[in-house]
Amino acid sequence: MIIHNIDTADCLTNGQMGELVSLVKTTGGEVDKLIIKLNNKKAGQGNKSKNCQLTLKYPDCVVIERVNIQYTLRKRSGEAGASATVIQFPVKLAFAITSHKIQGQTIPSPTKVVLHLNSVFEDAQAYVMLSRVQQLEQIFILNSLDEHKIRTSSIALQELERMKVISLNKNPTPWQKHNQNAVKVASLNCAGLKSHFTDVQSDEHLLKADIIHLIETSLSVAEEDQHKLNGYDSHFISIGNGKGIATYYKPAVVEHEQDVKETNMQITKFTSPDLDIINVYRSRNGHSVELLNHILKMLTDGKPSLITGDFNICYYINRNNRMSQGLQANGFNQLVNEATHIRGGYIDHAYWRDQHEVWDKPMIDQYSPYYSDHDGICITLKKKVRVKYQLIFSNCF
Repeated sequence: MIIHNIDTADCLTNGQMGELVSLVKTTGGEVDKLIIKLNNKKAGQGNKSKNCQLTLKYPDCVVIERVNIQYTLRKRSGEAGASATVIQFPVKLAFAITSHKIQGQTIPSPTKVVLHLNSVFEDAQAYVMLSRVQQLEQIFILNSLDEHKIRTSSIALQELERMKVISLNKNPTPWQKHNQNAVKVASLNCAGLKSHFTDVQSDEHLLKADIIHLIETSLSVAEEDQHKLNGYDSHFISIGNGKGIATYYKPAVVEHEQDVKETNMQITKFTSPDLDIINVYRSRNGHSVELLNHILKMLTDGKPSLITGDFNICYYINRNNRMSQGLQANGFNQLVNEATHIRGGYIDHAYWRDQHEVWDKPMIDQYSPYYSDHDGICITLKKKVRVKYQLIFSNCF
């Protein structure tokens, strides 16, 4: 067994096992090199190319030379003392191996293995020893089998239970669940759609949405036809570099109603019989009160409404900004309570109003796509189930 990381990139690492095939000696008769055939056929490719003549003589073998290792000798007080240098071949005989040293190894069939299970002193140690082989017939147990030696780790079991509780596979969010009675809306500053369209097409999290609002698309009108998304209809507000909104939507869920297209702000509205959905992009120099007035004109009295987008106003620092205050005065609640930008700003907002409580409380799923410096705001809206009661009377004669 190799006991030192000779060349990690070449897989000549601590724990590699093989067979000593031959020795290369000096003219004085001293051992100079070891010829070892490793079990891992892929290991040592670089080593073989550097020792062409020996490789021709010993195919599938690597050449191991002495290594120079320095150690610091510490005093009992902990202070550094003298240093020592060890020069040796970094290999050991491995007819017998501890369970710790053989972790991660596979002993190929038909090699037989004798296990001394009575020497086990730690939880799960017996499992490591028993699981190194490929076939049960390879195992021989020395002396006797004490079943109490085969035990799990209570700490590991506790950790397993903790991980099950927080597992996304075991506990999917409403966004990850398929629900025909829900409407899913995503809003994301994509930092340029032309450069990230392939990323959007492969973003499985984003593609769970019925309506996808991508902000700061930086498209021209001529480029819109090049950015259609399979499975969705599309609507664009294209206004050039650093601005614009692209909306991908399923027409069975919503339809487009109106837009506001200005240099410093773009707003788009989609609607269904039960819901209005508005998305916003406001540049830093866009007037917040002007934005508020545009939004208020788009609202339908009494109709549940969702407003999302990149407002370029940090809600954490400036909760009393006039735009947010104006929406809250009109019955809206801000749903985003975490930073949405890589620099810590709360600049992507989501406002919800449902005066007649037709819908359940919106569920937020905030995620960080690798291709943007903004978080995606994913919102699941599910209509409340109305239970109908029917009175049945029985006539008695």
